[in-house]
Amino acid sequence: MDKVCVNRPRSIDAGGKYSAVMLDCGVERSIIRQLKLRDVNLHLVPYNTPVGKVMQYDPDAIFISNGPGDPARVISTIHTGKSLAGQVLMAGICLGLPLVSLALGGKTFKLRFGHRGSNQPVKDL
Repeated sequence: MDKVCVNRPRSIDAGGKYSAVMLDCGVERSIIRQLKLRDVNLHLVPYNTPVGKVMQYDPDAIFISNGPGDPARVISTIHTGKSLAGQVLMAGICLGLPLVSLALGGKTFKLRFGHRGSNQPVKDL
């Protein structure tokens, strides 16, 4: 995870009225670009940033980003999500979704043939 996330906090001012913190587990630039297009001021922080530092940004929302690997191994982000639950709006993107689930007490397991999420587009040919 350390190879794909920001190594220090970084802020992106989109001139918007909303502010969000992205716990970066390896976020793609296109996700950052889409949030910026929607006038969301974004604070990217490493996946293992403590809750106190996350809340110093006074965010309207927390995003847990996409990234590589097994969600059960990202213990620090799971603990952060658990501590933030109920305090601020929280959303997971790709890997972030099972991390939110684990933070809220859910269970995950590896699928035999890869990801089969309901958010995957289907084209009727």
